[in-house]
Amino acid sequence: MEVAIVINEEGEFSPDIGSYLNEEFGSVGVYVLNDPERCVREISASSAEIVIVTEGCEEFHRQDIRGSNPNLFLVAFDIVSEKSKEKHFLSSLKFLKDNRCNLVFSFNTRANRYLIITPEESIYGGSKSFEKSISELFKMIKDRSGLTYDRTNFIPGSNFSIADTSEKFRTVLEYLINQGAYQINNGNGFTPGHFCQRINDYSFLSSQRKANHNNVFKEGMSLVVVRDGQFTCFGKRKQSVGARSQFLMLEKYPDYDCIIHTHNPILKGSEINKVSQKPFQCGSLECGLNTLGGMRDYNGIKATYLKKHGPNIMFKSSHNGIINFLEDNFDLTKKTWNR
Repeated sequence: MEVAIVINEEGEFSPDIGSYLNEEFGSVGVYVLNDPERCVREISASSAEIVIVTEGCEEFHRQDIRGSNPNLFLVAFDIVSEKSKEKHFLSSLKFLKDNRCNLVFSFNTRANRYLIITPEESIYGGSKSFEKSISELFKMIKDRSGLTYDRTNFIPGSNFSIADTSEKFRTVLEYLINQGAYQINNGNGFTPGHFCQRINDYSFLSSQRKANHNNVFKEGMSLVVVRDGQFTCFGKRKQSVGARSQFLMLEKYPDYDCIIHTHNPILKGSEINKVSQKPFQCGSLECGLNTLGGMRDYNGIKATYLKKHGPNIMFKSSHNGIINFLEDNFDLTKKTWNR
């Protein structure tokens, strides 16, 4: 795979990053950030599949290279100076979301610690060793780049009322909202997680991306129709990034009609099956297959827990034990981020 690296000559992250990249990837193009627009044009015209942007390149990020090249895998370096690990995480998470990065490699000058931040709002790394941390980053780049994504045919229009879903689905969502399961602390005003309900074999109502799920009873949901593998979305916003996983689960379990996914930690002692999220970016086909492979049955409820991410749960509108299941297995008042 070909890698492009963007550097600011005044940066201080690591003067030897180019040599690390050459050892790991072989084919590396180096772009010095003198003219940001030209830099983006040249990378876009190259064969680069991965773009690594070192610190101090804010002008490059303002060009939004993934806006015109959504298939590029964008990794950015960030430097923060925060007292706590949580504040370190939240600062770099906002940086990731603002710049539409696939990964952020973040160094805290106060703690002398490196973190790797993901779009799922998870933390990896944590070492004070640059060599150990950069090695972990490169492994995640290799695992996560080149994954499979379904592009959506988006048809803007009115949202679909949550009143069109089952009473049980609405009751569970209201419970999650009241418990504080959908939390806003990622710096962009949106809530992570997703949910959906089946309409028929090829369509479902899905939560929306770039939305506050706590407002779903006012704002509604998007309609997703899947025909011959093509996703078409109707509504004011695109469907959840997790819609691919949603459809895979609905397709495999035709007797189930409801799915919820939150970013809440699992309780100690819970027997819910756990699988690793680390090699997969949320929204990819591979992430969906990983989730599907982790599903187990718990008295008529299907569930798995994605480590450092959160639970995926399927239930039937006729099932009466879903709220007890949530209470017994998850802390809905906290966010997963490092658990």
